[in-house]
This record gives sequence, C-alpha cells and structure tokens, in this order.
Amino acid sequence: MIAARPSPLCQSPKRVWNKRRSCLSRKDYSVRGCRDRNRLELAAAANETDGAVLLIGGWDESEVEPLTELVRALAEDLEVSDAVGMLITRVVGDRLAVSAETLLSNRVDVGSQTSTSSSGATLPPATRCVLLRGEAAKALMPYLRSEMYEAGFSPAVFGAFTPAHDELPLVEVATTIVLAHEAYWDLQAEPKEDDIVPTSWPGEKEWTPSDTTIALRVSTDKAVVFDPPAGDDVSDAVTSPEASRMREDVSNVLALDGVVGGALRKALLDTITQPDWPHETADRPPTPRWERDTDDGIGVDSREPSSSGAPQLRVPPKSWGLSDEALEEVRRSTPLRTFLARISSLYPEYHVRMMPADALEPDGVPGAMSSTLDGDGSQSRVGTVVANAAVYGDEFKWHLDWDPSVSEATSPFAERFGRYVNRSKGRPLFVSALVYLNGPNPWTPDMDAETMFLDPDTGTGFFVRPAPGRVILMEQDVLHRVSPPSKSAGVPRYSLVLKLCFYPKTATTAPTVARDGWGEPTRFGSASGLSAPPQLLQNDSQRLEYDKTDVIKRVTLVRHGQSTWNEEGRLQGSSDFSVLTPKGEAQAEITREMLQDKRFDVCFRSPLARASRTAEVIWGSRSEEMVDVSDLREIDLYSFQGLLKEEGKKKHGESYAAWKTDPVNFEIDGHFPVRELWKRGADCWDTILEADGSDVLVVAHNAINQSMVANALGLGPEYFRRLVQSNCGLTTLVFRQSSTDENAAFVVLEQLNQTRAAPLAGNADMTKSRAVLICSSGSQGAELDDIAAGVSKALKDERVESVRFDDCTSSRVLAQNVADRLNLSEGPRASVAVMAELATPGSTVLFASAQTIDDVLSLALNIDEESGLNVSFSLGGVTIIDFDDLGGGACVACVNVTSHLTS
Repeated sequence: MIAARPSPLCQSPKRVWNKRRSCLSRKDYSVRGCRDRNRLELAAAANETDGAVLLIGGWDESEVEPLTELVRALAEDLEVSDAVGMLITRVVGDRLAVSAETLLSNRVDVGSQTSTSSSGATLPPATRCVLLRGEAAKALMPYLRSEMYEAGFSPAVFGAFTPAHDELPLVEVATTIVLAHEAYWDLQAEPKEDDIVPTSWPGEKEWTPSDTTIALRVSTDKAVVFDPPAGDDVSDAVTSPEASRMREDVSNVLALDGVVGGALRKALLDTITQPDWPHETADRPPTPRWERDTDDGIGVDSREPSSSGAPQLRVPPKSWGLSDEALEEVRRSTPLRTFLARISSLYPEYHVRMMPADALEPDGVPGAMSSTLDGDGSQSRVGTVVANAAVYGDEFKWHLDWDPSVSEATSPFAERFGRYVNRSKGRPLFVSALVYLNGPNPWTPDMDAETMFLDPDTGTGFFVRPAPGRVILMEQDVLHRVSPPSKSAGVPRYSLVLKLCFYPKTATTAPTVARDGWGEPTRFGSASGLSAPPQLLQNDSQRLEYDKTDVIKRVTLVRHGQSTWNEEGRLQGSSDFSVLTPKGEAQAEITREMLQDKRFDVCFRSPLARASRTAEVIWGSRSEEMVDVSDLREIDLYSFQGLLKEEGKKKHGESYAAWKTDPVNFEIDGHFPVRELWKRGADCWDTILEADGSDVLVVAHNAINQSMVANALGLGPEYFRRLVQSNCGLTTLVFRQSSTDENAAFVVLEQLNQTRAAPLAGNADMTKSRAVLICSSGSQGAELDDIAAGVSKALKDERVESVRFDDCTSSRVLAQNVADRLNLSEGPRASVAVMAELATPGSTVLFASAQTIDDVLSLALNIDEESGLNVSFSLGGVTIIDFDDLGGGACVACVNVTSHLTS
C-alpha cells in the first residue's frame, strides 16, 4: 500500500479525499444477498480440484496468509467446500516464465520464491494481478474482489484462465490480462491515431517548443514518501524494512508563455463562449451555454446568529460553469486538441493523454464518486475539461485536482496502477494544464483574479497573475484555488483547464512537469526547509469541517473513584451503601488536577454517595453550582444489588449468566435493566443539553456513562460493556451546530476513558487480542520526536507482538522512530490486511492516519458506513480495542488518550 503524503495544515484537500469510503457495504458480504441464486453454480464448482489463485507482480509474501484466510472464510460462507483449501501462491522471478500447468503440477517448486528472474521474464510496469484458475476460483471472483478491498488489500487487476492460457508462460497470461484491462478502460499510454493533430494554427507562425519561455518554476509541499520500484516487485519496497526506499518528494508548478499564441487563444475563447460574444465588455458569459449553478465556494460564518443564538453558515453564491453538452463539445474541439498537441510536444519523454475519467470512478461507473461524496444521489462524472468564468463576488475554496494516492480501490485505474504518490516511477503523472483566455489587451494587476497556490506545511503561498495565452502546468496534488476578479475588472476572467496524464515512456522515469533545461526551480515553503510554527498545526480529524464557534456544548463525563463495593467485588447497581476508598479519593484528586485548568459552567452529578463525593473533590473551590440528577444514578439491578459476584452465580444462576452473556435480554424481578438504562441515558441528555452554559461536567457511574456515550453516538443497548469507563476515567463529547439545519446538531467524541495512568496496561500476559492504534496524522520535524518519545513511554511496559503502519507516510516514519527507541527485535511492517492483523493474539500496534483509525473503530464495533462515527483524533493519541472480552466481540478500552504526551 502506497502512502498519501501528509498535509497537516488547514484541512488540506489531500486529507479530505481520505473521507471517501468504499462504495461497498462494510462487512455486508455480497454473497449473503444472492446465496441461493448462485447455489447451483457454486455447487458445480465445488467438484473442481485444480482451483488456484495466483498472485502476480506487486504482491508481498506476507499477504499470502491473510488472503488465504479470506478465501477460506468466503468459501465457507458460500458452502463451497473444495474452494476452502484452494492453493494461494505468489508467483515471482523464474516462476513467471513457466505455465500454470507446470507450476501447479509441482514440476516447479512453488515453495522457494525469489524476486528476481534469470529468465528475463518481465511484466508491464506497476503490475499487480490476481489470476484465477479453475471453476471454483472463477465463481468466487466477484465476491473475492469486493472482500479483498473491504479487508484492506491494495487494488489489483483480476483475470481468469481460459484453456488457451494453461500452456502459456504466466508472464504472458498476466501481460495479456493487464493489457486487456488497459484497452477496455482506455488506460493505454499511447494516444489513438485520431487524437494526434498538428501543433500549427491558422494565423500563427509555425509553432515549436523553443517558442516557450518560463515565467515561473516553483517546487513546493515537501514530504518524505515511499519510492516503490516501477517493476513487478513494487510491494517489496513497501512491506520489507530492509528493502524499503524513501524519497524526498516535492510538487511542481510552472507558468509558461509562448505556448498559446493570439490566434489559438481567441479560438479557444470562442470555443468556450461563442464567436460573436463581447468578451471585453460583457460582465458575464453567454447563456444558456453557461449556467450559474456550480458550487465552488465554501460556507462561511455569516456573523449573524440564528434564531437559536448559534452561529450559522452563509451559503456562498453559485459560480459560472459550462453545461455538460457544451463541455463535451469543447473537449472534442480542434482548438483544444491543438493546445493538447503543443503540451505533448513539450514533453517527448511522455505520452500525454486526457485523464481517464471513467476509469477513476468506483467500479468504473460514471458519476459513482460524486454520489458517494455528496450523499445526495446526484451523479456528475469526473471532469477532464473545466472552463472558468470567474466574476466579481465569486468565492472559491482550496482544492486539489486529483491525488492518485487516495484513488478508490475499486476504480479500474487503481487496479491497474495502484494507489501511489504522484511522481512515482513508471506510473502516470497527473497534471492540470490551465490557459488564460482573456485578451488581447493585458490583464492588469488591479483586475486581480490570480491563481493561488498553498504550501500546507507552512501556511504560506504564491500566485500567478493572468496574462493572455499564459499556461500554468501544475501537478494535480498541488493545493490551489481560483480568486475572483476585482469589481473594476468589469468582465469575467476566462480560463480553460485540461486534466491530463503523463505516461512515462520508460519505467525508470520519475515523472514531473519540471524539465532540466528550464532552469533551477524556486524552492518555496516546506520545499526550502521551512516549517510552520507548532501552534498552526492542527490534528487530522477529517470528520469535522467546523471551527470552535459552532460548539453548542462540551460535556465531560467522569466515572466515580474506586468504591468500597468495587474493592469487594459486590454488584452495586443503584444502591447507596458504598463510599470511596482511600484509592478512590486519590483518583478523584488526580482527576481534579487534570481538570483544574478547565472552565465549567455547571456540574451535574449522581446523588449516590460514591459519585457525589467524587464530584465534590473534582469541583474543589469552584463557585458554580453542582446539581443532583436522579437519572444519573447507576443501573438498577434490583435483587442483584449488594451480592458478591459468586453469590449472584449461586442465587440467580440463569439470570446471572444472561447478565454476563446477553445483558440486553437480561431480566430480573420483571425488569430489563439494560433496556431501562438506555432509556434513562437518553433522558439525561435532555436535562444536560437544555441547561444553560456551554461547558458541562457530569460525574456519575460506569453503566450510566456507557449508556450516555452510546446514546450520543447513536448506539443501542447491544453496546453495553463495549465502551469502557474506568474509575475516574474522562470522556469528552462535543455537540456541534449542523451547517444545514440550525435546529440540529451532531456529536463528536473527542476522547473516551482518559486517565492519568498510561493507557497501555493489563495485557502483559498476552491473554487478549489487543489492537493499539496510534494516530500519526500531521507528524513532522521536531514535533515528531516529541510525539515518538511520549508514545514510547506508553508502550514500554506493553508486550508488543508486532508493529504495523498504514499507507500514510507519517505512519511509517513515526513507527520506525518508536521502534528504534524501544529496540524491538522486529522492525515495523506495512499493513496489508488491517483487521486480520489486529485481531490476532497479543498486542498489535498500528500507526495510522485518523481516517484509518476511524475505519477500524467502525469495523470493530460493526457500525455501518451510513451510521458512521464522528471521532476527533490527535497526533500521538492512543486508541485501544480488545477483541476477546465479549466472546469474540470488540471492546473499546479508550479512544484518543493523550495523557502519555504530557510530562
């Protein structure tokens, strides 16, 4: 898996792309919905004995075992017995030169694998292929593909053997299937014959690349990223610490003059508008060819409170855009094709083609990505041509045009080339070519409308001023935005943008728009070694897009300190016979110190003595009131209350067993305590949210706190005991104003169960399957060393079974830093199947982005994508999931704990 480059500042769109989820339902196996329909087909396939799944190209040996387990589970779910033991093998080196028949008849030793080939067998660059042989394997193919992506495997091209393939060398079979995939999805590097046009244009002298002059050449947005080989052993560089390679990466922007002359510029302008349109005087583009229906702006605080008194977001005006029909006409026009031909002539070392729009969509379905992102059912295709007519008063947001590192796994492009950082060897470079079309009169400085570029690590930027026919070539992962013209400009600023792919003609080329003959680049911002002050860096919660002004309430929940009945092991329920132990008093005092700098408007507390006393200690000398709320009492356990746990087993055998194993349906004295508790937890929120004040402290009990957290997150009583509340553990929830409905709010979990003690304790005997998730988003420079020191402190007493990192560059860097500090016997490795790796005996530590941790939490708790969770993660924050506490279920021990990061 290849890393997305971190951009920690300003919610960079490089991060926002990570919010996209797979269009496949979480853990909703497609086979389960159509099992009966396929029963005859699969039953017939079960008689096959030659089934095999061959992994060709960029596969690592460590992926074979989890993929084998996945195939076995899928075959068992479909009741295809013969597929359970089907051969899964990685084919590299000399094995590529033999046929499947030879390989599978044991005429070649499949156990000895090498990554190099003495036979000269080579695959197309960046190949990662799954070949399915036998009817059982073929029948599983559509389900296997979706389940592999759901499990976190990187994309691959899938293909099935035909009888003609059996005697062919596997390299030929794989190459044939890869090339067929390219042909079907229009991913071939070489342009089609009909796409090739001359660079000349009537009314201009014969154009040559030497007519081009360089107005600006800037490198920006530096990061250290994975540098995978372009050949068939790509994953060796990613998953093997010994073979891994890193490179310093920068994004590039060029401004070129002399590419588009006056006659071609006018032809392009007439093409996007109309030949007789008064471009130099009209204050808008021509309708109905242009429509003012494009959402380019971002909602901003209107500074006018809503009727509820909360801030509200002002919806920005729509901007002008070409209709779909007009865009298609422009895309096929001769002036555009001539412009593209000139760009191609500037870069003879590449095949330059329009970006393969449909192949970038999930499953290649046009419009699928927009419907996933927007969530409103609308479907607009990925655009390869964009025309702009910015006018005074428009508002535009920062964005990037594309980043191949975060492409959808199910997209045909990702299946062919993988998900990689732009500028990776042998892979297409995503480039946007913008040409300014106003003219022939100069666009003067007072007219504004510059194109702005942002270096996210430093929060600084630069701009390019429009000029007639000036061309900007930017690598598409550069953060940028349009700015509107001034009022005095009086006319739209017209431009045309082509979304391109530069396919290197040689696999060893690291593609870039920068050319050696065009002078040394100006290194800007982070590319020059600069960094932002620490206070400018934000955490990487991609679920939140609002600032603190939209907070309605911040609520901190605290469980009471250890009580006498906690110490004795008695079932307390809502009885009021236990009090704090000396240890409980000390815990309350520690919590007071942790919260002493926090401002609270009010404290709501349970009237039970153990909670009431805890609240008194924490509240200290504050003058604000403490309010007793009866509904904050602990769960009502009726006849169970006061019993030692062993007494409960003896007196109420079946009921006690239900209490431990099926608490939702546990019944005692005619009551269902957990169901009653959940109703009461919801009622508590009514009391708290209706009260005055924005910062609230609640001191209560384990079960009632669990029910309140679950209710706030939309989780039912089946989540009882799955959200741990330790004695004096802190949980913080923030209620935020909805941007679309002033009467609605949503909830963000900022942390769950934070205590002063290190979060990692209790698994030294390795009895639990524990996932320790450490947020690495936004790490850089000296700050990274501080974070690594704190994380190492938290991990020092934990018996770590393995250390993994996800496909975020900062994850690998932080993982290696921590591993070096702990002197681990085995270095960190890239994660290839996250959930399968985490739910294994012992403690597995995963350094991951906020989005990955969010996904893991949702999967572990079996929360579907539509419901989702809103969780805020901090750099270095620890989230712990135990997988065996509930008979195989997952229990969240803490979320985003940061106490180990403070001295």
